[in-house]
Amino acid sequence: MRVSMTPSRLRRVGAAALAFSMAATAVSAQQIFASPEEAARALVKATEQPRPGDLDQLFGPGARDLISTGDAAEDQRRIAAFRTAAAESVDLQPAGDATRVMALGRRAWPFPIPIVKQASGWAFDLKAGREELVNRAVGFNELSAVEACRAYVAAQKEYFRLDRDEDEVAEYAQRIVSTPGKRDGLYWESTAQGDVSPLDDRLFQASTAVKAGREPYRGYYFRVLKAQGPAAPGGAHSYVINGHMIAGFGLVAYPADWGRTGVMTFICNQQGKIFEQDLGLETAARASAMSAYDPGKGWRLVQ
Repeated sequence: MRVSMTPSRLRRVGAAALAFSMAATAVSAQQIFASPEEAARALVKATEQPRPGDLDQLFGPGARDLISTGDAAEDQRRIAAFRTAAAESVDLQPAGDATRVMALGRRAWPFPIPIVKQASGWAFDLKAGREELVNRAVGFNELSAVEACRAYVAAQKEYFRLDRDEDEVAEYAQRIVSTPGKRDGLYWESTAQGDVSPLDDRLFQASTAVKAGREPYRGYYFRVLKAQGPAAPGGAHSYVINGHMIAGFGLVAYPADWGRTGVMTFICNQQGKIFEQDLGLETAARASAMSAYDPGKGWRLVQ
């Protein structure tokens, strides 16, 4: 993977990545500042008393679409988080001779939209900020997908220990989400105390079938793999015998929108090893057609 930030660090980034939102009206000229310090002060002041048009003046046209979440309550929460961090400290860190990045709070969280030097002064670079936010989202989603793969392996092993579907066969689940009223998947809605499914529903809100209308979980879709290919230990064979998945299990996790919600596709099986590969523009077609865990050419072990 291309990112090295810890999951907890990325969660903080995800929680505050857009930092704040202010109402925007008609497009207006972007404000130019005499120094990066002046630009930083203007941003902090704008969050204290938001006014219509502030986004366009500070960042240029298109800022609202990038920064606002569309949820007024969430936007206000992020404004408050930004103000709290800014009240702790605001430091300008150089990223080259003509670029400064605002580092906010005791943790020095880097504001995603840099301040750059132009011919007439200093200004926020909305284009660079957009690219940075996409990169942060991709990194966060990829780490979340790896965590989900690990949770899937643990859940399958727990499912195998007990006869969840009461058919007297120790087996792995062939589904992520159970058929309504059954226990044939890793997750089901609890109906009584102690009736807890092996998999937390927060991890797989988007199970396998796009046709079911489920949304991707943190930018990724997940599908159960019921066989393995020749590159897997033991060679090619089905995990399903006489209708029961008893010979192993696999999973593929792939980005819902390659390049925007994620880049890498991940696969894992009962051994717990996770492999990754960038399938490029063919990600959706190849991953959705994948039927076997087969970490052959092009797949790299996730460290």
